Amino acid sequence: MQAGWWFTKDTYFHSPDLGDKDSIRPNSETDPDRFAYCVKESIHQLINVKGYTNIKYLILFTEPLNYKSGIVPEGFTQEEYYGKVCRKIQEELVNAGLRDKIKIVGPNSGSTRNGQWVGWAKNNLDDVIDIYSWHAYNATRWDREYGGWKEIVELGKNKIIETGKPFWIDEYGSGIPNELIRTEPDYGNYIAQCIAAFIKSGAQTSLIWLLMDQQYVDPLENADGSDAFHNGVHRWGLTKWPHDSLPDAKNPYPAYYAFSMLSKYLGGRNGTKVFKTTNDDSLYIVATQPNGKELSIMIVNASHSSQKFEIKLAESINSTLRRHLYDPQKIKANEDKYNIDYVREFKNVHSNILDELPSRGVAIYTTMK
Repeated sequence: MQAGWWFTKDTYFHSPDLGDKDSIRPNSETDPDRFAYCVKESIHQLINVKGYTNIKYLILFTEPLNYKSGIVPEGFTQEEYYGKVCRKIQEELVNAGLRDKIKIVGPNSGSTRNGQWVGWAKNNLDDVIDIYSWHAYNATRWDREYGGWKEIVELGKNKIIETGKPFWIDEYGSGIPNELIRTEPDYGNYIAQCIAAFIKSGAQTSLIWLLMDQQYVDPLENADGSDAFHNGVHRWGLTKWPHDSLPDAKNPYPAYYAFSMLSKYLGGRNGTKVFKTTNDDSLYIVATQPNGKELSIMIVNASHSSQKFEIKLAESINSTLRRHLYDPQKIKANEDKYNIDYVREFKNVHSNILDELPSRGVAIYTTMK
């Protein structure tokens, strides 16, 4: 659940009937109380009254520290006022008996170069934040995607490692050199390298921006010409806005199939164990135990040529592994098909697999059906 989008604007400026909008200014005494009450009451209605059981996390605004929107009240810095509002939300949740029902995620601000906002949050809001998060984009050149993302995760994780709390990358993606990169099949390989780096570097979760292209509402319903906005549609997703003017608007972009494959087979609701793995030149390997019982192994070929390889397992598994393959050269988008079927079975695998991946291919070998 997103507590708010714009900070500070959402804490005081959220009605379409405000009259002279330029005259509206924040009140540092009343606004935090009123906004925190709104957040608390929303969670109460959704969880206690409506009975939703899948609301687990509360994200405190979107990039509140490095994307400044709205007026900062006199006598406060952006960071100080963010801290005040966060503490007031926590206070309301504690008093209402709701605090133990959710995890609070923050600071939700990117700082690729030095992790300053994650560090600031650790030093100032560690008693509020349960899960530390930040955003990162274009973290690396195309010739070393994996390495650049790995450096970013390790930087953020090390900033908060003494707290013992989880670390998320809760926005990531690439717009270099322009939005067309995201429409190309090779973007699926880029995403796979990102996720391999996140898992191997110790991030507990990652959330891509965006899963789907989206039509914005006021005041951006007609935004156009920058940041991949096209008449209010934000083309940052892995599937298209179905009413967009794009050809085959009901089809996903090719990279969606890589993302859906990774999401389906690498994790699980009941806890996912991550095994230690060792990469080879331009081949990145991740192994997980989804749902506490299965085995999934991902291989990402970062090179622009096919590669033969051997996967060596530390102990015999005596299982059948099904291979699902994302081949950027052959993937075809289809509005009626959203997952990649397995194309090969390795039966009675003991301690090794011999295989070959095409240029920029991504494969998952899994016991999952």
